[in-house]
Amino acid sequence: MVHNSVLIEHFLNKDVNAISYQSQNYYPLYINIKVNDKNTKIKSRIDDHLKIYKSALDKYTKGNKKFQELINTGYFSEKNLERIKNTHIFPVYQLLNDEIYVISKLIDFKIPNKKRDFNLQNLDREYEIFTLEISDVFDNYIKNQYIEEVNSIFLQSIDKEKEKSIFKIANYMIHFINWDNSFYNFYDSTFDVFPSALKKIENRISPELRSNIKAYMAYYNNINLLKRHFDKRELGKISTLSLLDWQTDIKEILRKQFTKFFGRRKTTEYINCLNRIINNTITGNNK
Repeated sequence: MVHNSVLIEHFLNKDVNAISYQSQNYYPLYINIKVNDKNTKIKSRIDDHLKIYKSALDKYTKGNKKFQELINTGYFSEKNLERIKNTHIFPVYQLLNDEIYVISKLIDFKIPNKKRDFNLQNLDREYEIFTLEISDVFDNYIKNQYIEEVNSIFLQSIDKEKEKSIFKIANYMIHFINWDNSFYNFYDSTFDVFPSALKKIENRISPELRSNIKAYMAYYNNINLLKRHFDKRELGKISTLSLLDWQTDIKEILRKQFTKFFGRRKTTEYINCLNRIINNTITGNNK
């Protein structure tokens, strides 16, 4: 694909050892990217995005476990890849095209004017980061921040007679809550069952974390609207509501929605909170 002096195309990386199957050699799928006179090659991430299309992949591979394993790990043969492109096999063909579109969108976002001093050195990492699911990014960031602050409250309240109540709550949260689950599920269910306990903890956490939680809950209340707006899965596209979507579309969609319900001042606060989490994730400054 050529896009504003950008060339992006998939190829099989034959510099690695092939996996032989049914008289064909399978190689990992890579992407060649050329912007003006600069060039880089990165590994395709189509294998990550195929996971939710299990039934469609079963149909394509006709239940052949070995064949499906190869596709699921991003390995294709020349004949196989050619057939996918020629017959538009769902969802592999659509994902290949969407991967090219996402990378071109990322390049436009990162280097909009294709200035001479730009480089493609970190594009592989940026592609990985910018296709992360923002719901997971928000949830993991706030969960880590919450656990850290509750742990601090726990330590500060040890052996303090006047702090017995808060100590018990913090102790329970640290040692008896399964934090493998999402923060949203924890917070939503705890708010329904033990609102007073949650309120006591909230009175001790930082203003930044309180704002982050409120902003995240407001975002989550609009998640179905966002998914309907992008409607990716049915089209065979990369299905995440990604960091790149946030930077180019979602932020402004939410700004309009939040303004209807919260007014401009609170909307600015919430968008700034979520944007800060995104930026910290991009720069590696995660909690």
